[in-house]
Amino acid sequence: MLPALDEELIAAESRLDLLSVDPAAAEEAVARPVELALSDLTAATDGFAEGKLIGSGGFSRVYEASADLHLSLAAPPQLRHLPLVVKRAKSGQSGGLSRAELEVKLLKAVSHPHLLPLLGYCLSPDGVCLLSPLMRGGSLEARLQPLRPLTWRQRVRIACEATEALVYLHSKGIVHRDVKPDNILLDEKLTAVLADTGFAKDQRPDASVRSPSNTLYMSTGYLCLSISKGGEYSSKTDGYAIGITLLVCLTNR
Repeated sequence: MLPALDEELIAAESRLDLLSVDPAAAEEAVARPVELALSDLTAATDGFAEGKLIGSGGFSRVYEASADLHLSLAAPPQLRHLPLVVKRAKSGQSGGLSRAELEVKLLKAVSHPHLLPLLGYCLSPDGVCLLSPLMRGGSLEARLQPLRPLTWRQRVRIACEATEALVYLHSKGIVHRDVKPDNILLDEKLTAVLADTGFAKDQRPDASVRSPSNTLYMSTGYLCLSISKGGEYSSKTDGYAIGITLLVCLTNR
């Protein structure tokens, strides 16, 4: 093993061994999500124009939004300079509204420097939308491609930052259930945030919204074998997924 990488892995291992949730630090950048009208989000994205489209997945499309929306938000000062994106659920998606309701409830209850904050939302049957800061560094998945290389030090640090967010969620009784490089986003300084909590499960006894536990959520390759055999999602299955994520970071495989 390369000496520099060996030293970095030892440092990262020590950091994870000492990892604990600091409530004060976690509440530093509290974003208070604001309910927004669909008309406001439509105007901010020029009618969800193709020219504003910056990404698309199986369940949603992501659009860059006008900075004017900041005037309607209650974001803390450190988030007010950031560009914004609107994630809109694709029409006709079964359970899209209920998934968004769950995600909003979860994100209202949590805040961590390495968890993508929810700034606003619209839960209209005509358009389910979530508003968050735009992470200009793209996804970890994209940055592992040859044209956008990361150093070993950056890769390990990013994995550690995502793990901190995951440990925080677990301390709140929440299992992410979709940890993978594509759901770790980076800002312009390559600081990581864990994103896409649409499949997260609140395991607290008093949770008011629960999602089915007998559905496969994680992507192939990040899914613990026990889940495919009918086992329950837990912090251990998230741990398996973040471990595979670190392996992918270090091997590009």
